[in-house]
Order: sequence, then C-alpha cells, then structure tokens
Amino acid sequence: MKQFRVVMSGDENSRIESLQQLLGYPIKQRDPQGSQFWYLRPGVDESVAEDTCPIAVGFYSELDDATDEEIKKFLTSKDEQQKIYGHYIGRISENQPVMYLLLPKSQQGRVALVLPTEGGLRQRHIQTFNPNDRQFLGRLERLRQGTLKVARRALLLILQIDWVFYPGVKTAQELAKQMAEIARAIEKAIPKVMRAQGKEGYLHKLFESFKRELLPTLKPTSDNEKDYSFADIYAQTVAYGLFTARVFGFLEFKKEQEKKPGYDIEPDFYRNNAWEYLPETNPS
Repeated sequence: MKQFRVVMSGDENSRIESLQQLLGYPIKQRDPQGSQFWYLRPGVDESVAEDTCPIAVGFYSELDDATDEEIKKFLTSKDEQQKIYGHYIGRISENQPVMYLLLPKSQQGRVALVLPTEGGLRQRHIQTFNPNDRQFLGRLERLRQGTLKVARRALLLILQIDWVFYPGVKTAQELAKQMAEIARAIEKAIPKVMRAQGKEGYLHKLFESFKRELLPTLKPTSDNEKDYSFADIYAQTVAYGLFTARVFGFLEFKKEQEKKPGYDIEPDFYRNNAWEYLPETNPS
C-alpha cells in the first residue's frame, strides 16, 4: 500500500482517481444529489457498482495539521454534524454512504474514517491515522475490491464496513472482553429506556414477565454485581443472542457458497432480521 502516497498529492480530481485505482472500484462520481463529497462504488463491474452503497470521500484543510483529539472535536461540532451526519440522513438509500473517508487538503496531515450511525456522530465513530500508519494501510487493504465483504439488503448491496472500521478480534480472550463490554453498555442503557417508556412500555412488560415466569424476586437493576437483575439478564441475552445469530448467519452463507461456487454476497445482518438466524436451541 505504498501507492497511497499518490493519493496525498495532486489536485482533488487526480487524488480521487488515484484512490479509485488503488481500491479497484469501477465507479467514481460526484455525489449525484450534490455535496462536497465524491462517491466511490465497489463492484465486480459498473452494473453491480451502481447498486452498491458508496464510500464518500471528502477533503478537509482542518486535517492538515490537527491532532487526533482536535479532529474528533471538530467533526462532532454542531456545524460539521450538519455537513456529515446531515448529508448522511439526507440521502436516498442508494446514495447513502456506508463510511466517510476524509483526506487532508495538503500532502501532510491525518486521514479520518467516519462511521455514520443513527442519532448523530460520536467521537467513538471517528478514527484518525497518519497516512503511513501500518494500521491505516491495513484498513485500506480491507477496502480493496475483492477483499471488501458485501451483503444484500432488498435491492441494494451494502458494504460490511464494520469489518474495516473496527480492528479484528484475534483471541477468545479479546472476544470475551468485547462481549462483556457490550453487555455492560446495554445493561446501563436499559434503566434509561425503561424510564423513558413508562410502565406501559415494552421493557416494563418484559420485566414483569421475567418476574412471573423466572424469578419472583427479580429487580430492575442491582448495585451489587453478584446479584441478578433484569437489566443484567436482558443485556446478556441480547448481546450473546445477537452474536450467536451472526455466527449462524455466516455459517448459512458458507453453505450457500459451497452449493454455488463464486457466490460471494452475504445476506445483510441488521436488527430487523437478526432473529431469522437464531438457532431453535437459543432461547433469545
């Protein structure tokens, strides 16, 4: 990936062209709905790429000489929220970027990867790198045509961009740690959701069902980590249930690959269809 140096010099058009060639994407275009961003669309050919959600590429002078912390504060400021997150939610499905790749305007500076999610940008959704950083070049390698994973959702092809944005888990210990952190985050969120929903909300009804069917003494939350609580049980059910569904969904995809050589588009995995991949033996 030493070729990335060519993406850091020249005018905007030539830099986009160099990045397109580096990644091997068939389509390079300006945002069809109009904005400062360029779109790069992967696919085995142009006809497939036209149905694939793009990666948006933008140029920012603010990345020229700023630190990681300064860039994250800048990109999550009110004005930039509107420029990036506002751009994201304002696009029709086929033009909605799965990721923003932001480049400095000068030959120096940091590169930023931005993962748009519902509800606005957060600093945890932004990663910045020195362009020569091996970690960044590794992420870029995952974006290359033929390496990047693609899933189908309805009539669109969606890039599995999480695989690029987040570093991979290499050991069972790392996996257990990340799963525990996710479960704790969900556990902390549950009381807030219950308060917002009120006593007629879904979680309150589920809590009452848990008490009636499982543990009559169950409490919504607990200050003691050794005691069970509804928030703890439900958080673990969600976190580990989704993980199980993701694994089984991937195994189903591998079976399809064996039946159809060359079949390389995974079914998309998201919150509305996760339940379809849960095995019958899983109570989630």
